[in-house]
Amino acid sequence: MPEKRAQIILEVAEAIGTHLRVCELLAALNEKLKPIIYFDAIGIGVLEDEVLRIYSIFLESTQRVEGESLQSLMDRHAPEIEHPLSLALSDHPVSEMMRLAQPYVCADVETQRRFGHDKHCLKHGFRSYISLPLMKQGNVIGVIEFLSNRTGNYGDDEVCLLRDIAKIVAIAVANALAYEQIRSLKEQLLLESSASGRDR
Repeated sequence: MPEKRAQIILEVAEAIGTHLRVCELLAALNEKLKPIIYFDAIGIGVLEDEVLRIYSIFLESTQRVEGESLQSLMDRHAPEIEHPLSLALSDHPVSEMMRLAQPYVCADVETQRRFGHDKHCLKHGFRSYISLPLMKQGNVIGVIEFLSNRTGNYGDDEVCLLRDIAKIVAIAVANALAYEQIRSLKEQLLLESSASGRDR
């Protein structure tokens, strides 16, 4: 198993390395992992102040259209449900992961409901999930979550594999967030420069 796991991690790292956008990264991750671990969706959330913001999601049943917003994707996936794109940290297992820096496994959302997040999972038809911390320099910066429409626990080997993959994903997400911050600063500088030019 260790050799097989190493091969899978290498393939995932190569797949992730070829995609700059996180939504493409998740699609590549799904392609590589789906034959090994059963799930129906992958989500990434990032910490912002006191909330966990849904950053990107891959849905097996609803393909994302080029340039489509996350809100539009969620609305197409389940038009009858309200889709909050952020959660209080206390409403998500990330609150526990920030203390323990360990994955959180929910084998049956119906019977193991502990967080507000679990209610949203059930509304979307997800019956089990595993949530893993995305770490940067020892701090939790977000989570990656694998969600399934059926109940069932994740074995130690699967959790171990997903934990290793989360380390690779954390680097990609941290880079994407840094790129966004740089782009935002550039736009702000351009606006300020344009405004000061008009004031002269």
